[in-house]
Amino acid sequence: MSYIAVESGKVKINNFSYLEADKDFFVNDSFKKISFSVSPVHYFLADMETTNGLDTASLRYRNLTKKSVEVKVEEEKSCDTETGHGNETIGYIAITSIEFNIALIVDKKPEGVLHQIKDKVRLGISFYKYDKNRSNIYNGNVINGGTLRFFIPKNPFVRNPSDNGGYRVVEGYIGSDFEKIVDAVEHYPLVW
Repeated sequence: MSYIAVESGKVKINNFSYLEADKDFFVNDSFKKISFSVSPVHYFLADMETTNGLDTASLRYRNLTKKSVEVKVEEEKSCDTETGHGNETIGYIAITSIEFNIALIVDKKPEGVLHQIKDKVRLGISFYKYDKNRSNIYNGNVINGGTLRFFIPKNPFVRNPSDNGGYRVVEGYIGSDFEKIVDAVEHYPLVW
């Protein structure tokens, strides 16, 4: 992704969660404290919005707390050992929610290697099984053997789908519907 577009301000997500988006125009090679207008912050995302310096640089942070963070611009040293850097504008997002859903909207459905070969080979797919009755299906969940029948959480943003909407079933046998195979690759919990 090349960019994220967010207007500056504070948005109430629900009764317990806020998102703050803002910028700071004077961040250089010394750590600078930024205090949030929302609290407690659980997630922080930031990047440089300008490239005023001549040397390659990245944004660094430290001391992230529920109310503030310190950020600086750090130059790399491949051409010289000097690391002084002038002011850059940075943009940041601070989120108070512990859990949230993010959706990406695109103008056309992305395609990958399966789309390129679908007319040249017979496709099928198999994944490792997992215990769908665990309270957290994403951590430490292993059952030996593979499966061609996939239980995909109806809500992929929760750790315990059994208590939050359940599962839908997709099959990956040779000759299965191509869109079902793509669906399994995109949504099966143990595929990264």
